[in-house]
Amino acid sequence: FTKLMNRLRTEMDNDSLDSCVNYYEKSALIQRLSHGLHRVNTNILKSGHPVSVSIKHNLTALQKHILAFTQRLHTAEVERRALRLELAAYKQNVSDLKRDANK
Repeated sequence: FTKLMNRLRTEMDNDSLDSCVNYYEKSALIQRLSHGLHRVNTNILKSGHPVSVSIKHNLTALQKHILAFTQRLHTAEVERRALRLELAAYKQNVSDLKRDANK
């Protein structure tokens, strides 16, 4: 994650808002994130609003969103695992009850 954000920060620092961004050597995720940030900043400039949010601020906000997302993903994975274990226990109980009923 840190490597991704550092690389994205480097790429965004190297690209000015008015330049054409060259994406052919970047990874797909870096390419998409960099292009999206560039597009948002360009649209802000075209609408006549001054760019009041720096690229570093955008990257910091992106880091927070990705961190929150990964935390929610981890929580969902932990819950999924707990539910799978609970389901396996229920299946074992049903199997035991059927076996006892057949005796």
